[in-house]
Amino acid sequence: MTVLSKPAHEMTFVPRPLVVVQVGRLQVSLYPVVDPSMPVFERAHAFQVAKSALEVLPIDKRQILDALGAQLNCSAIVDGLVHDWRYLFDSTRYDFTQLTIVSFHNSAGAQINNTTIAGNATILLPVIDGNLANCRQPDVRFVRVMSNVDFSSLVRLPAYGPVVLRVGFYIELPQTTVGMTNGAGVAYQLTTWHGAADLSTLVSDDVRTLILEPCLQDGPILLRPADFNLGEVNIDSTTIRETIAGKVLSLGFRQICSSIFMQLCPGYSDQPYAVLEHIRQTTMGSDGQPVTASVVEYYQRMLNAARPFYPDQTYAISVCDRFIQGLAPTLIPAFRRYYPMHSAVHNLSGAYQRREGAAQRICDESSRGVGHSAKAQSREYWRRIVVRWT
Repeated sequence: MTVLSKPAHEMTFVPRPLVVVQVGRLQVSLYPVVDPSMPVFERAHAFQVAKSALEVLPIDKRQILDALGAQLNCSAIVDGLVHDWRYLFDSTRYDFTQLTIVSFHNSAGAQINNTTIAGNATILLPVIDGNLANCRQPDVRFVRVMSNVDFSSLVRLPAYGPVVLRVGFYIELPQTTVGMTNGAGVAYQLTTWHGAADLSTLVSDDVRTLILEPCLQDGPILLRPADFNLGEVNIDSTTIRETIAGKVLSLGFRQICSSIFMQLCPGYSDQPYAVLEHIRQTTMGSDGQPVTASVVEYYQRMLNAARPFYPDQTYAISVCDRFIQGLAPTLIPAFRRYYPMHSAVHNLSGAYQRREGAAQRICDESSRGVGHSAKAQSREYWRRIVVRWT
């Protein structure tokens, strides 16, 4: 990590040109890959540019986070944060003490309505000889559950919004066959789930041993219509797994991004406009001497630095004011003379800042003022200003 010789807010830098990066089938312009030599404010700018460019792409959150990790050189951090969010769901998805039982279904996917005890639709009838109406029904093969996972323990941002993920899925129950006798004393074979009548008593280890392993299940499932009227539903584990993973990352995206930023730029502001404090017309060259860019160059630097929030409807700060504040000190007196509106309060509307109050207008008007005055003033004096200004 770069050691700063003076406070970060006193340092300046020139934003580097963006590079084109392939993300899936799409291409997007991002800041160059972060390296340890970059000061904290440049790393922060790289993060803001990447996040603002990636999150508008028509791709899922995992792709966005993977691209962030690659471009910010922090893939291990991203993988760890994603694991924390997924693990919290995975650790509860098969714990019936934290699941709500919705219904029971047969091999065709049809709901079975007469296989639970009176007054409690979540507890199955016992497996007993005698009247069939008092015995568990055959082919109790699937149970639909609702999971409600609270992710608040992973959230650090204030006023975060929803922190509970509610998602439904099915769990397949192992089928075994037991010889039974009905109410008339006639023997029959009952093929169904012969395990616990009250599934809510089963914790994750019980579910894994008694249900998942015998059915070779490794995740939640969905039921799809049978093929060619064969009478048995198709089991889909891929779609629901992807759906749940997507919802988990969508729920945690803001917090994950915030955590990435805090580890990448400890102690620095997470506001995208903070980097404007480091954009100046005059910077320090590699030889330690001040280097003053032209107004056009300076204006382009300001636009590049504002890229992460430039399309916003309302700005938190005035880009116009920051542009004025960053002008070369030797030009300030002339600038104030030829731009009488320099002290006006600029509207923070994004449309206004981009149109009426944009730095481009300041740049144009100021440059014209200096150019016209140069004809009437001392040639040597204005030569020095114009060289720096344009």
